[in-house]
Amino acid sequence: MPFPKIQSEQRSKSGSWIACIIALSCPVMALKATDAINNTPHFTNEIVPILTKAGCNSGACHGAATGKGGFKLSLFAEDPQADYEAITRDRFARRLNLDHPEESLVLQKASQQIDHEGGRRLRSSSDNFARLKQWITHGAPMGNPAIACKELLVSPPEIRAKAKGDAIAIKVEALMADGSRKDVTRWCVFDCMDEGIADVTGQGEVVFQKHGVTSVLIRFGALTSSCRVGLPYPVENPIKYESAHHPVDVILQAEWNKWNLEPETTAATHTLVRRLFLDLTGQIPSPEETVHWTQEAASDSGYHQLVKHLISTPDFADFWSLRFADWLLVDTKKLGPENGDAYYSWLKEQIKSDQSMLNTIRTLIEARGSFSNYAPANFNRQATDPRDMAEYVGQTLLGARIACARCHNHPVDEWTLTDYHDFAAIFSKTGLENGAVVFKDLGEVPHPKTGNASTPRPLGVSAGMIHPDEKDPIKVLGEWLATQGSDRFARAFANRIWKHLFGSGIVEPVDDLRSTNPPLIPNLLETLAELWSEKDYRFTSLIELVVTSNAYRQQSDFNAFRGTPRGFFNAMTPRAYEGRVLVDAIRGITQQPDYLIEVLAGQNAINTWDHRQESFALDVLGRCKREDPCQESGSSGGGLTKSLYLFNDPELQSVLENASTKWIQQINSNTEALLREVYLRTFSRTPTPEELKHWSNVLKDSDSKAEALSDMLWAMLNSREFLWIH
Repeated sequence: MPFPKIQSEQRSKSGSWIACIIALSCPVMALKATDAINNTPHFTNEIVPILTKAGCNSGACHGAATGKGGFKLSLFAEDPQADYEAITRDRFARRLNLDHPEESLVLQKASQQIDHEGGRRLRSSSDNFARLKQWITHGAPMGNPAIACKELLVSPPEIRAKAKGDAIAIKVEALMADGSRKDVTRWCVFDCMDEGIADVTGQGEVVFQKHGVTSVLIRFGALTSSCRVGLPYPVENPIKYESAHHPVDVILQAEWNKWNLEPETTAATHTLVRRLFLDLTGQIPSPEETVHWTQEAASDSGYHQLVKHLISTPDFADFWSLRFADWLLVDTKKLGPENGDAYYSWLKEQIKSDQSMLNTIRTLIEARGSFSNYAPANFNRQATDPRDMAEYVGQTLLGARIACARCHNHPVDEWTLTDYHDFAAIFSKTGLENGAVVFKDLGEVPHPKTGNASTPRPLGVSAGMIHPDEKDPIKVLGEWLATQGSDRFARAFANRIWKHLFGSGIVEPVDDLRSTNPPLIPNLLETLAELWSEKDYRFTSLIELVVTSNAYRQQSDFNAFRGTPRGFFNAMTPRAYEGRVLVDAIRGITQQPDYLIEVLAGQNAINTWDHRQESFALDVLGRCKREDPCQESGSSGGGLTKSLYLFNDPELQSVLENASTKWIQQINSNTEALLREVYLRTFSRTPTPEELKHWSNVLKDSDSKAEALSDMLWAMLNSREFLWIH
């Protein structure tokens, strides 16, 4: 039964007087009380990291979408305030016992003193257990919000071991809001991205297992960072590097030197000619072009001349507009055939006239107007929901995969729930009406937790930088892109181009640029972006910058892939053809324009940009479905189905037979000339003496030269040398 009011007041006054008397008469006790308060663990900066390190807020435990056992924490501590409420308020605070802290459910379950489905997460003898108990003993306070951790400082930022078995410690400090630093290593979660190269202990000690380079992901509460670690590859003799002058080569050579990586030699001139034609125009050079440019490109000046020549050809604009259509998901089903064609043609004109890519993208973002009369407006028809449009723009143009932040703060990136919905709010004033993209209020984008309307804000821009009086947020985004966001766009775009030309992005996946997904080669993307900005973001300038490097001119190696001594761009990675490029190559080699005539209608395959066009051959050989921005040679086809098609498709076999019959009639008795032409068309080189002798004997001894020639052509089209851009 509660005390009467007067008794309560008397009791309160009495207690106050007693407290004052004790404080005045016992200053030492007051100091001890102050020390206890100062020593109370801070919930966000200490308790949350303890729970994170114990795995309590992981997706497999209480961080799951619905929690576990009726107890839900935010995923990887993305919302400390909600976690505090869940621990101290939910279910009548049943998880804490302030009178008897050691009996608190959060302690007993974590240490498995009572049954816990997740097993033991904390030892009762551990420092973390003691710290958690101390927090409960002091009343389980939230702590001063001003005492906030702003950033993680990792030292050393890169670890270079000397031998297998080396154990090197990582130190992590929290940079606090007041500028002070606090060692938080013991509360961090460490995860090595390649455990075959190195293991990392819970205390941050990296133990090297084999040669290679990887990174360690570091998590402290909701904050993340990374540390690059590696053990140089063994070498018998010191590698002598030629002096590098090209900015790309300077950066790469420094990395190769650091990890004892030997670059591949320069490829043969005919190989470089073929590579440039395929990479820049999607076409195999004709025999005449091969002969001419193999002679010209033998010198450095001739090589540069070839690059400039290819960039100026119509095939360059045709091929890259196809790549842009794949990248931007140009879809005739969504846009309509006429609008889709207008959009594609506009993109091609931007490439053909070498417009600034930054201005081109800004035009697309800000585009308003009729679908049919103003082609760039079709860009804003990609999605009608502002959230979907925000994810599309973020991933496609800025290399930011923000979708995770739709429901909660991103677990491994900087984007918060607020960042996501503020960015989505930018697109809430762009709608479709009467065949046009117009300024139209689609309603507010509510914050899922507060319910308040989100304020339109570009990614990475603080709330104080926004001008609320700006009527059209799309204009704010366009202005931000042209200024503050230009570097992010440039790095994302350069990474896509690099992958096309080298077979692997500097960052993989190419549209996932974040601090916890470090680049294979540090500073390379930043250098490309800076140099490209000096050229006003002209598309051809970026292409020319990359392909004139010595790194691009290296010989290819089928062992050149990430995680190997050849996987640091110190050898070219052979790349598969996109389906349309392969079709054009077959048509060019066989001189059979009727191949897939019902699909191509007299055009080159790279001009048939509409992926909705029905074609069994293109589906099997590989083309982008445009459901996601394609970065590989094709998101459909390939593999076994592609091999079987090339092995025995009836239509393709007929093409080979017709070509063979035609060549036999033309060449007659001049076998050497015949073989020379076939090799020039297929491999962009003449046959070796051994190849010439072998096939001459085959044709000589065959009862049907046309059949033998058809078999030879079949073997060549199914060879590695033909099927890969090398």
